[in-house]
Amino acid sequence: MKKIYTRTGDLGETSLIYGGRVSKNTPIIAFYGAIDESISWLGVVRAFNSDPILEAQLQQLQTQLFSAGQAALPPYPSDLFSAEEINLLEEQIDQIEKELPPLNAFILPGGNKVSAHLHLARTSIRKTERQLAGLTNPNPLLQAWLNRLSDLLFLLARKANQEEGFSSL
Repeated sequence: MKKIYTRTGDLGETSLIYGGRVSKNTPIIAFYGAIDESISWLGVVRAFNSDPILEAQLQQLQTQLFSAGQAALPPYPSDLFSAEEINLLEEQIDQIEKELPPLNAFILPGGNKVSAHLHLARTSIRKTERQLAGLTNPNPLLQAWLNRLSDLLFLLARKANQEEGFSSL
């Protein structure tokens, strides 16, 4: 049986999927870690969620985030994080915005458990976006997709609160 530990990272280095070893504090590894954290926060949201539509959406987003590491740097795969995927997020954002009252002030994260955890996922996505921006020659479509994803999670948090009668302020 293959063991989960390899001992190859004990001295602060890790292997890259496309070959070679780098320090665990390099920008690309920080980006991969931020993706991993974001995927995990979406998993926490799923653990508290009971809405089957939101469940399917969150699972799809987690799957897409798994692909983000492959799409971060050149050559950018043309089948990942296309303009069409960005448009799909924008359509979802526009639809949810129509269902919510206008926002006239900053809101404090919180409310119900799903909403509070969606806000944590949103801030984690923002960190992932910042890590990507720090890389040399990052994928601009992935940058835009992450930006829209954080907007979507913000609105999903507001919607989760509205559905359970919690105030968004």
